[in-house]
This record gives sequence, structure tokens and C-alpha cells, in this order.
Amino acid sequence: MSKHTHTRTHTIWMDEGESIIYSVVLPDARISGEDAQEAHNVRERLRSGRKVGLFLDIRNVQVIDFEARKAIEENFSRDSYEAVALLVDSPVSRMYGASVFGYNQPEAEFRLFDDEVEALAWLKKVKPLNLAKFEVA
Repeated sequence: MSKHTHTRTHTIWMDEGESIIYSVVLPDARISGEDAQEAHNVRERLRSGRKVGLFLDIRNVQVIDFEARKAIEENFSRDSYEAVALLVDSPVSRMYGASVFGYNQPEAEFRLFDDEVEALAWLKKVKPLNLAKFEVA
């Protein structure tokens, strides 16, 4: 497991053995465009050009402002991921998940969940087995 990176609104890390990036929104986060860009940059650095799974927990989100939604729409490329499990737990997080992350037609498997265990089980199941065998030159 790699070192956790902490931003103002997220904790992000990658489990190399599973080839999954975990991105967890911090409690009561109010995500700005700058916050969204910073989280994206951390995930891109961890991904290093590889297609990996993404576990994105937005249960704690309070607000995703217009600039953040715009940054997410511009930067969030699901063709960078084999599968995306989005964890939600309220009408607000579900609305953000469905609207902000649902705009682009997915190249990857994409699903909303309200149960963390189910989300991770699904992500590990749909993610191709050969991801763990990916070699970096």
C-alpha cells in the first residue's frame, strides 16, 4: 500500500497489489475547482498512465461548487480507469455522483453504491485480472 496523500478535501492512496486508487472526501468537504484539480492531479500521479480501478468515496461531501464540477467534467476521464465505484450515502452525494460523474459516457464500468463492502467487492470483481500484472517500463 502506498503512502496516503492528504489534500484540503481528500485523502488519496493507491493499493498497488490491487491496482486500485482510493480517493476519500474528508468530512464536511466543500470542494472548489482548485480542490477538484488538486485531487485529480494526485490521482493522475498515482495512476502513472496505467488503467486502474477507482474507489471514490463522496459520502462526506457538503458542496461541490460550480468550478469544481467544471474541473471534474474537464479532467475526469473514465477511460483512465478500468472501473469506478462511487460510494454515496445521502440524496446530496447521490445527486452529485449521478450528475457530476454521469455526464460523460463511460468507457469504464461505473456504478453508484451506498455500501462500502459491496462497492469494493464489485470493483475487484469487474476490474480485469491482468491489471495486477501491468509492468511499468
